[in-house]
Amino acid sequence: MDLEAREPPDKVTFVTMLDVCGNLKNSAAGEEIDAAVTSSGLWQDVTVGNALVCMHGRCGRMELARSLFERMEHRDGVLWTTMVAAYAQNNLLDQARATFDAMPDKLSLVAPWNAMISAYVRYGENSSGVMLFLLMDLEGGRANEITLSGHSKESLELFGVMALDGILPTDVTFISVLAACSHAGLAKDARYHFVAMAGDYGIAASLDHYICMVDVLGRSGKVAEAGELVGVMPFVPDAVAWKTLLGCSKVHENAGLARWAAENLARIDAKNPSSYLLLSSAVTKVGKS
Repeated sequence: MDLEAREPPDKVTFVTMLDVCGNLKNSAAGEEIDAAVTSSGLWQDVTVGNALVCMHGRCGRMELARSLFERMEHRDGVLWTTMVAAYAQNNLLDQARATFDAMPDKLSLVAPWNAMISAYVRYGENSSGVMLFLLMDLEGGRANEITLSGHSKESLELFGVMALDGILPTDVTFISVLAACSHAGLAKDARYHFVAMAGDYGIAASLDHYICMVDVLGRSGKVAEAGELVGVMPFVPDAVAWKTLLGCSKVHENAGLARWAAENLARIDAKNPSSYLLLSSAVTKVGKS
């Protein structure tokens, strides 16, 4: 392509090839593409620069990754997260944490927190992972399901370490734990934690906790129980609750529940055209059942 092309490669081509080199850990080819990107002037493009840093990190060439990172004029949250992840992938946790700590406005993003917490868990630094998770919570960062679920088994072990160390979980901790159970298919464990949340820690279940349990039940094939929970929970189900039930109902081919969820979704989210598309899909499924 390079020899025969009438036009030089664009940034999409470069990003694709850098991704391939990184996956193959082919540092020689990656450095050739790096040279081509540099001569084209596209290395300052945030997307291309991010792909370059990621490729060098995957190939273990952290000096090149850091040099490029520092030369970039515009560093967005994605680029900072990539740099943290690159250090973490190479078991350079001190450098990863230093980069993480230096990142501006990291509370507005969850990805760098996830990358750093995941790195600690992966390399057995459970206590550091716990402390960073708590710091995220204390400083107002909002965990998502990836925070304790992109490694479910390790995440639940991390929760156990928190209990042993006498660190009290918060309502956000339990959302993450229930999400981890859901992704790992651990419905029994999820039930235990859901009950323990109020019984052992005095934390009242919120709508988000109930939605997590609907997801747990749905993913494990207990769709009828998921529907019952939506009907009896002490909150008015919102669009997320109905979408969660609709999704698992369609996967497990429970046409009646799918239609019920879709009708309620369309009722409370009437201005969203996708709600009617979901309702139409559910009705079609009922007709075929």
